[in-house]
Amino acid sequence: RWAAPGGVAAVVVAAWTLVPAVAAPGWTVAASRPVASVVGTRMIGAPVGDGSAAVAAAATTPATVAASAAVSGAALSGDITVAGDATATASTPPASLAAGPSGSPPTAGSSPPAAPAPTTTLPAGPVRILLAGDSTANALAPGLQAWAEGTGTVSVDPSAVKVGCGFVTTGRDKVGPKPRDLAGPCGNTVDQVRRAAVAAAADVALVVDGPWEVTDHQAPGDVWRSPGDPAFDDRITEALGRVTDVLLEHVRVVVWATSPVIHPGWGFAQPDNAWEPERMTVLNGLMRRVAAERPGRVLVVDYASWMNGSPLGMDADARPDGVHLSPDGARVVADWLGPQVAAAAATVPAER
Repeated sequence: RWAAPGGVAAVVVAAWTLVPAVAAPGWTVAASRPVASVVGTRMIGAPVGDGSAAVAAAATTPATVAASAAVSGAALSGDITVAGDATATASTPPASLAAGPSGSPPTAGSSPPAAPAPTTTLPAGPVRILLAGDSTANALAPGLQAWAEGTGTVSVDPSAVKVGCGFVTTGRDKVGPKPRDLAGPCGNTVDQVRRAAVAAAADVALVVDGPWEVTDHQAPGDVWRSPGDPAFDDRITEALGRVTDVLLEHVRVVVWATSPVIHPGWGFAQPDNAWEPERMTVLNGLMRRVAAERPGRVLVVDYASWMNGSPLGMDADARPDGVHLSPDGARVVADWLGPQVAAAAATVPAER
């Protein structure tokens, strides 16, 4: 039994697991592999492709908040590194996540070493966070709000979240065999973000977005395209940039959280090619492109590497359907992510 940051208790269970002989695409079949469950007892083997690469990277490199210019006077420490003059210490998942019951890392493909708990300090004054994104943001929201309430100085407004939609609002997307016209359900997504930003008067916006952006897309009058296709990538970049610019009209800084790999074998009866890990690699790179084009005011927190490289990323109880965090999983993520987002507000002066 361990205590997560913020006083949340969870049970860490080490168990020998037998992964079924038929694995979803992008996953290894592993027999008798000991892995740790952070919020429950269901396990799965380690991902390959983007997932395994991220696990290996998390073991040796810090999570990164990417900005293309130096940010002076940034009140950041512990978990994030700003690409510029303000540099924090290296990061790995909190010791409570990285270590098994004995204090040594669990064996799950490749796991990061145990590390001290996060040391990011919160700004002295109140911080208002506006949360935007898709259903993955919606699942994180309760945990983030619980974390914020515990600080006594931070508040989280999830009114810019729109379930079922990414930020591409025209043409069609496709999960499985049936295409979907985006204009109907998602045509007003950016307008919703704008209204929420005006009403919230927030200091910082956190954007948690991913699954809908990596499905196959068909722009009006075009053919179907996938991540990695230059035309697809440009279209996604334009959509991410558009919502970022809308947010920047009303907040000091925007923080994008990279998207972890999806585990189709956990909750989806028919895995779709949209869940291929390589697609998330492309999307996360596009988030960094958006940040680089807006130096100093757009940051990227490498949530994907942290999640993929910790036991939480392979815990089926933390994301029962392979995509969305459970309430317990959301609280663990919030205890790691929340302080970094709040601290980011101090990287840009209030008078902008």
